[in-house]
Amino acid sequence: MKRYFLPRAMCALALLLAPRIGAQTSSSVAGEVRAVYPRSEALYLDLHQHPELSKHEVETAAKLANEIRQLGYEVTTGVGGTGVVGILKNGTGPTVMLRTELDALPVTENTGLAFASTVRTKDDSGMEVGVAHACGHDIHMAAWMGTARIMAGDRTKMARHAGTHWPASRRTGVGRQGDDSRWIAHAFPRPDFALAVHDDARLPAGIVGYHAGPILTNADALTITIFGRVGTARVLKRRWIRSSSPHGQ
Repeated sequence: MKRYFLPRAMCALALLLAPRIGAQTSSSVAGEVRAVYPRSEALYLDLHQHPELSKHEVETAAKLANEIRQLGYEVTTGVGGTGVVGILKNGTGPTVMLRTELDALPVTENTGLAFASTVRTKDDSGMEVGVAHACGHDIHMAAWMGTARIMAGDRTKMARHAGTHWPASRRTGVGRQGDDSRWIAHAFPRPDFALAVHDDARLPAGIVGYHAGPILTNADALTITIFGRVGTARVLKRRWIRSSSPHGQ
C-alpha cells in the first residue's frame, strides 16, 4: 500500500512536541513514530472511508475520544458541538495544545483507491452530496492520535514532555455561532503553546514545511447593511470599498 503524506505529518508533530529535541537523536524520534504508525495508519484508513460533514462528526469524534481515553487522557466530549478535548498531566511545566480538525467536505471521491469513500448524505440544505476527506483532515487526525500515543507511552522517559497536554479535536470553524468559545477558554487549562499541522500538496513527500505566524488562513464572509437614504447609502458604500482596496481605488 502506498503511504503518502501521513508519515511526514506524524514526524512533524513528534518533532514539534519535543522542546528539548537537541537532547534527543533523530533515530529515537523515528523509532517512536514507527512504533505507533500501524495503528495510526489503520485509523487513517477508517476515517477516510467514513467521513462526516462539519457539525455532524458524531462517529468521528467518538472514535477519537475512545482512543485517547484508553491512553489515560481525561476526556471531555460535546465541546462546542462535536469537539473533543483530552487532558494528560505529567508534572509541572508548560501546557501544550495539539489541535486537529474533524470535518470532511461535501464532494464525491473519484480516486479509485481501494479505501475510497463511498459515503453519501444530505447536507444542511437538504441536498444529497458525496462526502470525502479531500482536504486531508483524516491525515491530521491520524497524526494527532499518533502523537498523543507517543506522549502517553512512557511518562518516566518523558521529561521533554513534562507539563499538561491538551489534544483538542475540533471541527473546522472554531468560534462559529454555537461554539461558545468563551466557555472553552475557561473550562480547560490555558495553553502556553498551540500546535497544528496541515498537509500541503505544494510540497513533495518527505518534506516538512513550517511558517511563523498565520498561514493558509480563511475567513467567513462579511455582510454590511447600511440604512438611510439612497444617495447617502451609495456614498458610504463607495467610501468603504475605496478604503478596503489595497490600491486606494
